[in-house]
Amino acid sequence: MEQGVLNAPEVLDQLGTVVIAAKINVDEQPEIAERFGISSYPFDVLVDPDGAVLLRSGGYAPAEDYLQRMQAARPRATSARLVTR
Repeated sequence: MEQGVLNAPEVLDQLGTVVIAAKINVDEQPEIAERFGISSYPFDVLVDPDGAVLLRSGGYAPAEDYLQRMQAARPRATSARLVTR
């Protein structure tokens, strides 16, 4: 996933602009796995700045599908910011 998807140029263009990525070792921080219901790997949880879950997805996804996931969460993140501020 890291080599084939997260390093793809089209994904890298979106990281840091559409989403900010953080890799978390849930074996070392099991409370995070429990909080977000992570039971398989790889698993992505996209949250807004206040910690509300925008999107949950598990399993491998090719770069094109991964981009679609990020884009799907973007309008929800924008709406959440407008509502909470």
